[in-house]
Amino acid sequence: MRRAAAVVLVVLLAAACSKSNNGYTEDVENTFLVSCTHREALPDPLCRCIFDEIKQQIPFDRYVEFDKQMQQDDKFVPDEYKSIAADCGARVQSSSSSSSSSSSSN
Repeated sequence: MRRAAAVVLVVLLAAACSKSNNGYTEDVENTFLVSCTHREALPDPLCRCIFDEIKQQIPFDRYVEFDKQMQQDDKFVPDEYKSIAADCGARVQSSSSSSSSSSSSN
């Protein structure tokens, strides 16, 4: 577990040196999505929505700080993440309800 956390930290630190996407590189996104879909067992569309909103709303250096805090305390979830997850959950739920009702009417 500590080794995985160290790998994530190395990826995040390497990404912090990148200027593209304000630090949010493809590696950062992939690491987030793997953690979200596998470790947290959330659906891929929800995880993608959460990451997209984090990228838009939270500066990368703040994201790195949150990540450090969450690695130290696995029960810690920033309020910003909770709000983003709730918004995305409603959007993904609404989107899947719309597509399932339109596909069932065909």
